[in-house]
Order: sequence, then structure tokens, then C-alpha cells
Amino acid sequence: DGFARYRRDYEALEKKAGYAAAYRFIAPIFGGSRRSEFLELARTQFDETYSRYYFSASLAILKRLEHNGVRNYIISASADFFVDGAAASLELPEERFHGVQLQSDGDLLSDRIAEPFPYAAGKTARIQQIVAELKASEDTPHVFVIAGFGNSPHTDGHFLNWIASQELPDGRPYSVMINAPSEERTNPKIQYVDQAELVSQR
Repeated sequence: DGFARYRRDYEALEKKAGYAAAYRFIAPIFGGSRRSEFLELARTQFDETYSRYYFSASLAILKRLEHNGVRNYIISASADFFVDGAAASLELPEERFHGVQLQSDGDLLSDRIAEPFPYAAGKTARIQQIVAELKASEDTPHVFVIAGFGNSPHTDGHFLNWIASQELPDGRPYSVMINAPSEERTNPKIQYVDQAELVSQR
């Protein structure tokens, strides 16, 4: 079966070449498909199923930040049409969601990834792009990343370290890693927390 072959190839690539190479293998398998069809499927799945598995504490933090005028952006190493599908369930504009982008011809996806690839240092690069775009579009130098949240040391550690290393005009930035393995809680700039309660358990 096709998925079983894909899973074997993915696991073999991860073992041979590492996480980054394996992650790059995922999105291009959708080449030749129509983005709109997968986006609609993702929206349905998030609205009906996946949103039940958000961590309650994370969702509360996101909503409180938005309430206080802080814009939340989602940077993910998943395909962008999948990430965008979460927008309505989080009550955020779709343009604030950034995943792996495939080059396309209109609605038809290719198998070529558009850089930066949002994994590890690539996530940091994408955040820096967003900051530069906001400074230009809003004609102000005063755009700051005040906090970051992640749950994977190998995908999120780089941008969390970058955020925590900034100098802000006032106060200090916060970087939080959720549910990291105990042996990987090694960066003193990052706060490590545990979360368990899901939205569906409240």
C-alpha cells in the first residue's frame, strides 16, 4: 500500500540523513494535487476533530495575548495548507499561519519547496521575514517578537533561542518549550513547562 511505502521511505531517510531531510520529504508528496482541496479537508478536520486536542493552557495564553493586542503567528514544518486549516478553529487570520510552502501554478501544487524551509533555523528565518514585512507594511521600526512557544527541541529550539536572546526596548522576551523530554531541557534561556489538559477535557 502507498502509505506503508511512504512511511518506510520516511523512516529510512530520517535514520540515514536526519530529521531535516525527512521533514523535507513530506510536503512534496502532494505535488500534482490542488491546494484548495487539501485546505478544505484540513479546515474540516481541525473544526471537527483536531481542535479538541489543543492544550487548554496554550489556547488560553494565545487568546489572552490576542486580547491584549499581541499578534500571534503560527510557524510550522507541516505543509502550509494543513497549517492554514487551523485558522478558524483558533479564531486567527489565515495569513498569520506559515507552513512548508510548495511552489505552485495557480491552485496546482508542484513538488518543489519554496524557501525558507520552516524547520529549525528556517523557522527563525521565516520569523525574521515576517518582522521585516510588518516593518515595511506598517511603516515602523517598532516591531518586536516578545515571546515564542514550541514543543519540539529539534524543530523549535533554534527560534526559541533566538527570541530569548533578543534585547527589547523594555522587559525581556520569553521562550517556552512545552513537554520536552527531560534530557533535552538544557538551554537556560528557555523555560520548560509541562501541559496535559486538552480542550476536550475541560
